[in-house]
Amino acid sequence: MLKLVIVSLALIQLSSAVVQEWSQCGGTGYAGDSACASGTTCSFFSDAFWRCERFDYGFKVGVRQILDCNGKEFLIRGVNSANADWDNHYRYYARKSLKSISTLGANTVRIQWRIGVTGNLVMADLENAIKEAIRNKMAVIVQLHDATGSSDPSQVTRLAQWFADNIYVFQRYHRFLMINIANEWSPFGTSAQVWHDAYKTAISIIRNKGWKGILIIDAPAYAQDPTAIESHGQSLVNHDKSAHANGNIVFSIHAYADWKAYGGRYNLDDHVNKLYNTGVTWIFGEFADKHPEHPSCSWVDIDYVKLMTLCRDKRIGYLGWSWAGNGNDCNTSLTPLNLVSGNQDLEYTWLKSSTNDLTEWGKRLFTTPNVGIQATSVKGTFFP
Repeated sequence: MLKLVIVSLALIQLSSAVVQEWSQCGGTGYAGDSACASGTTCSFFSDAFWRCERFDYGFKVGVRQILDCNGKEFLIRGVNSANADWDNHYRYYARKSLKSISTLGANTVRIQWRIGVTGNLVMADLENAIKEAIRNKMAVIVQLHDATGSSDPSQVTRLAQWFADNIYVFQRYHRFLMINIANEWSPFGTSAQVWHDAYKTAISIIRNKGWKGILIIDAPAYAQDPTAIESHGQSLVNHDKSAHANGNIVFSIHAYADWKAYGGRYNLDDHVNKLYNTGVTWIFGEFADKHPEHPSCSWVDIDYVKLMTLCRDKRIGYLGWSWAGNGNDCNTSLTPLNLVSGNQDLEYTWLKSSTNDLTEWGKRLFTTPNVGIQATSVKGTFFP
């Protein structure tokens, strides 16, 4: 009897062994130990193989660069995807389209999500979209859309708290993933100081939950105003360094009507150089070849060739808006900003994957010689 008890205790001890770094902790059909050693977390490598990785084994900021988990430059070239609005009611149009986006050459997808999701969406649906992007060798940026245009700093805090409360989900994919705290928080006229203070709080909320990867912060004024990054961006990076021993902050600008080709508020050459001279890391998180201008609602052109050329020459990431699913703005349909042609209410449209199926804007984004996605996108070397 004593021998049996000793053997049983030994088996219990073996079954609760701590898994060391780089060793398997999960995966399809895996029945072994899953508790990772201190300082590591059980992370997705492939469907069949999850392994224990350090919390800081993911994207980092270099000198004006994004670096992958192996310390190599990762130059973002991708598109935006409207998952929260088009994966609901069990359609999963956006999730299913990720393979097509990757096939056309994108190395990154920026996934739209909302705290207030509707149409039967749950957290598992976001996680499935993340995994689908990774399976198709695309890095993932998750952004929350709930506070778009809000002037209330507490909304940034609310979104940051959501990421903090769900950080365990994002830690599973930290090697492939960046967090974009709030899409286009703040309207026109928001001061740089208000923007700075709101995000200073948000950074600490997420960092205090253990996230060591990149946090992306949209510029103020619907993400169009670069001057706040120029004047206050380094202060936010310094806060992250001093308070959290980090500094993995990337800023994002959305180039629409205020960046129009002729007479825009923000000149591409001037502000790209000013931003570059700050030394911070930043991307164009959204842009298109045209957009309605307020209050006239007339369409204006954005010099997309110059933008992509500057991004090539200065090694700046960019993400076009957007694959499909555009609604209305300024009393006009934004479907000309869809990258894929056809009726966006049909799943078939979302799944197209040939350059012949792209809209005029889609062809410009993907196929413009020397500077488009297909000419400049390099898939990450960190995928299984």
